[in-house]
Amino acid sequence: MNDRQDLTPFLNSPHLLVQLCKDVIARLDEQQQGAEKLDELDEREKQLNEIARAIDKLESAGVSVPDELRQLKTGLVAELAVRDEMENKLKELEDGLEEALQTLRSKIRRPKIIDRRIHPNGPRTERAVLRKEIIRALEVLGGAGSPMQVIAEIDKRLTGKLFPCDLIILPSGKMSWHESTRKERGRMVQDGKLKSNSPVGIWELTREYK
Repeated sequence: MNDRQDLTPFLNSPHLLVQLCKDVIARLDEQQQGAEKLDELDEREKQLNEIARAIDKLESAGVSVPDELRQLKTGLVAELAVRDEMENKLKELEDGLEEALQTLRSKIRRPKIIDRRIHPNGPRTERAVLRKEIIRALEVLGGAGSPMQVIAEIDKRLTGKLFPCDLIILPSGKMSWHESTRKERGRMVQDGKLKSNSPVGIWELTREYK
């Protein structure tokens, strides 16, 4: 938003901004679903790949490619472009909101709650466990997912199993085990367990683990 736009409604009632974000997400999802069902678009993508291979073979063999085949390829490309555009918009929104949340958390003055039962150097969930759970979460997500999706999947499995030190809130506003999971992801990239060339904001298994 620029300075000319009136932010007063959102400043007075922040929940309106939250609802606006939810409405935008819902509308983008409707457009994506409206284009065609995702499984149908996945089938279209397979068809496009096979048609592209067929055209390449014909051209390599010096055989003319039927106009109907080229038109079919063009039509499929157009259909899939709608899906990709919607996914890119949702991804852009996710990245922006995650960055905004990090900024928001850094601005909130959180009271220091001292629980003398929790020793700062107490036991934490081991790296090997986090590594195993990252792989399992990405498998559930089809091989790739955002950090938030991965952590949400891990949370389902580790709820009630985490140590008190895992639940400490860091100055950044993140939970300790969330930060440990992100660090372990970095080690997994170095070890070749996760792809190093994935799009920004995406964790992705290498072919070995898919």
